[in-house]
Amino acid sequence: MNINLNRIKSEMKARKITNAQIARQTGVTYQWVSMVIHGHSKSPRIKKAIADCLEIPYNELWPEAA
Repeated sequence: MNINLNRIKSEMKARKITNAQIARQTGVTYQWVSMVIHGHSKSPRIKKAIADCLEIPYNELWPEAA
């Protein structure tokens, strides 16, 4: 498991945020959100939604994308 994945998962758990909640906010499936979190998809829109929900700057979670 990579550092970003660990950080995202721990932040989501601490804030009681689920993939389904992020999915509802962005209009995609929870599976799509999971694919982005695990690095199987690189959707900038979903990455931004995840960062916004966690109140963490986008480039902190995905520095290679900034």
